[in-house]
Amino acid sequence: MYLASDAVPLHYARAVERAASDPKKAMPDEPVTGGGLIAEALEAVGVEIAFGIVSVHNLPILDAMNARGRIRFVPTRNEAGATSMADGYARATGRLAAVISSTGPGAANTIGSLLEAQVAGSPVLHVTGEIPSHLIGRGGGSVHDSRDQHGVLASVSKAIFRVGSPQRIPSLVAEAAETALAPPMGPVTIEVPIDIQKRKVPRPGDADTFKPGSPALPPQSEAIDRLARCLEDKRRVIIWSGSGAAGAGNAIRRLLNLGMGHVSSIHGRGVIPEDDPRSLGAFNIEKPILDFYESCDAMIVVGSRLRGHETRDFTVALPEDRHIVDVDLDADGRTYSRTTFTRGDAAMVLDGLADRLVDRFRPDPLFHADLVATRAVAVNRYMSLLGPYGEFCAALRAATPKEAVWVRDITISNTAWGNRLFPVFTPRDNIYPVAAGIGLGLPLAIGAALGAGRPVLCMSGDGGLCVNLAEMLTAVDQNAAFVLLVMNDRGYGIIRNIQDSQFGGRRFYADVRPPDIGAFCRSIGADHRRIASLDDVGPVVGDAFADLRGLKVVELDMAAFGEFSKAFPAPPVDHNANAGQRHGQ
Repeated sequence: MYLASDAVPLHYARAVERAASDPKKAMPDEPVTGGGLIAEALEAVGVEIAFGIVSVHNLPILDAMNARGRIRFVPTRNEAGATSMADGYARATGRLAAVISSTGPGAANTIGSLLEAQVAGSPVLHVTGEIPSHLIGRGGGSVHDSRDQHGVLASVSKAIFRVGSPQRIPSLVAEAAETALAPPMGPVTIEVPIDIQKRKVPRPGDADTFKPGSPALPPQSEAIDRLARCLEDKRRVIIWSGSGAAGAGNAIRRLLNLGMGHVSSIHGRGVIPEDDPRSLGAFNIEKPILDFYESCDAMIVVGSRLRGHETRDFTVALPEDRHIVDVDLDADGRTYSRTTFTRGDAAMVLDGLADRLVDRFRPDPLFHADLVATRAVAVNRYMSLLGPYGEFCAALRAATPKEAVWVRDITISNTAWGNRLFPVFTPRDNIYPVAAGIGLGLPLAIGAALGAGRPVLCMSGDGGLCVNLAEMLTAVDQNAAFVLLVMNDRGYGIIRNIQDSQFGGRRFYADVRPPDIGAFCRSIGADHRRIASLDDVGPVVGDAFADLRGLKVVELDMAAFGEFSKAFPAPPVDHNANAGQRHGQ
């Protein structure tokens, strides 16, 4: 039996065990196609599920995958949806997922979703076909030919590889997987020309021995010493964590136990459970929070870009004494200035810092009480702007299992309350389009539902839902069990608000008519329910989760339910500015 070690994640070990007992596995002296080697190599690096569309330039790969029967293949309706499903699966599970696309137009369909995976840091393996090797770059007009597929995909991939010979496939796929998993994680593309996929070669005897590792990057002890010296005399220290701190929750809690406080980016939610009173959660730029920052004498930024989307293009005043902790060298000086930069695995750095400060750090005894009071003021002010949707959010949270994955699309409801007010408790509970592309919520949720092993709640607007509406068929076909909450305002609500605040109330092209969602659900065999009032939220959503078999669609008519107390123009918003005023993103 193959045993997992610290260097090899458990899902890799399981994949190798399966391969060793696989009766369909070819013997080393048997010829195998390049497509067969791709299928074997994906198994060897731990891929358990792949999404995509079968096409002329990936048939040898999918033929082998089907014959071996070791990787679940999910046929989707569009490559964009397939890529987002792989992304959602990777985020919800922490495991590699694969997307299989065809050449040219099929590969191009993945671009928007690969960009999202790149921004979100998701370990996705994109395997795509190519025209015959000797025709690439000639512009000869072969089927699915494109001028520079490699260059286009490189722009949205952490790395891109092109297979030059079948014998190279096992080690190349392992290298691609290791690159995708190495911090900072991201999507990696592998191009496999169709002649390579079809070519038969003697099977390499070591084809299943290439296994990627993702060792943590240890920090320099001297760097942690320096950081500790800078902080030992501070009294009010706040830790800002991003998604790069997802594995550092225990280390952050050690620092909170010493008397520090915590706040998170939206993508970093759940690193500290949002019911921990020492955390501000993702309430990071509300007016009471900004006032609180002024009382802090230092900030530790862990695994976060402090991106312009959440800091009003870097104009939010953060504590002047800032200390950056990140595994990525590019994080040094990327946005805000810093006092120190410590490179290394977030958990290792913060555990080392806690070790050094345990008898040296003397916090302000009122700091945590001030933080608790500040959060309460921020939440209350926030709630006052939501109208009936503040109570709706509370009722929705109460009806949703605590362990549920919270997936959102880009929609006015997510901007208004989904990104901050609906509590999450672990990093893998928090999935949304970080690059702010509309329409990705549904496929992200399908991927999460097929891998998470726990309940999934997805919130989408009607406009975003229509972008990938056909993937509801995929959800039904694959028996993906999750609750899809459709906040139906019959168009693009955020765009309407921007038009009201910046274009004199001239509304144009934002009233996009959705289908009859109930009728559509009935046509594809999906369960559909409606929320008519606040009293319906608990029973309707609770019943959907109680009998969570397959897709459950819950629709809310926002026009009938009520209006927000204040318009939300665009993310991020300053809820304390005058109505209609818009700030930079």
